[in-house]
Amino acid sequence: VGTLPNDPSKGRLSSQYGLDYRDCFQGGCAGGDEAQVIDYIKNTGMPLTSDYGPYTASPQRPKDVSGMKLYKIADWGYCTPSQQ
Repeated sequence: VGTLPNDPSKGRLSSQYGLDYRDCFQGGCAGGDEAQVIDYIKNTGMPLTSDYGPYTASPQRPKDVSGMKLYKIADWGYCTPSQQ
C-alpha cells in the first residue's frame, strides 16, 4: 500500500488497467461496472498511468504488473450530487 505522489502527471491511477483486466469482472460488455473495478483495486491494487501506460479507450492485452508498485484504496462509497 502506498500514498499517491502529489504530482498529477505521476499520481493518476491507470484507467487502462481497469479496461485491460476486464476478464476479472462480471457484467455486461465483457467487463464489470465501476463498483467491481473499485473493489478489485481495493483488494489487489492498481498501477499508476506513468508505469502502466496511457489510456487507449479500448481493451488491450493485460500487461505484466509484477514489477510495478500497486496502490490500494482504503475504502469507497457513493454520494449524492450534493455530496451527501
